[in-house]
Amino acid sequence: MAPTFEDLKECIPQNLRRIRNSKSQIEASKIPFEEIDLQLYKPEARCIAFRIPQEKLEPWLYAITKLAASPLPVTTEDLPSNCYSECKFMDERGNDSCTTTSKITQIQYTVFTSAKQCTVKMYTIHLFLSTGLVEIQGNYIKHFSDKEMTRYQSSVNEYITLNSKAKKEQMSSTMDDKSGASLYSSQDDLFDINGDNSPHS
Repeated sequence: MAPTFEDLKECIPQNLRRIRNSKSQIEASKIPFEEIDLQLYKPEARCIAFRIPQEKLEPWLYAITKLAASPLPVTTEDLPSNCYSECKFMDERGNDSCTTTSKITQIQYTVFTSAKQCTVKMYTIHLFLSTGLVEIQGNYIKHFSDKEMTRYQSSVNEYITLNSKAKKEQMSSTMDDKSGASLYSSQDDLFDINGDNSPHS
């Protein structure tokens, strides 16, 4: 059974590792945060990438696991609107790891589309939890940049908003509970002082 989002949250490191320079000699410092620069890599690399800051790794993990499972279709004459994805959970050595007890450091989604009984591989999303690096590789990276990226960013913002709202409601509930407990304590003290006037007597 594949791990759930709650399982994957446990795999988020407390501190991100430094990103090593990629095989295409792109300096890690030049990879933008939460944005895509189509000019960063050479065209033959068929690759785009962005970085995720430590504090937003959980929202991005949520967005990727949610949206990569239901990719947007490519509407062209050659490719009909029928897309799907396959997912792999990998450890730091690159071994497939679908158990929640294993330490998952990389999540990989490969997106396909079917065209006249022929399956076409569009792109693969690599999320490296240990460094916060996201790489998208394949022939349809521009489709991801133009169509998918805004969906992911919106999902990230949605998660942050909902999570913030839930925390505020929890804090408000906790404060109400403490206020009520304090009120009951004050009333008990008052009745103890008055002795015979206690409602418990």
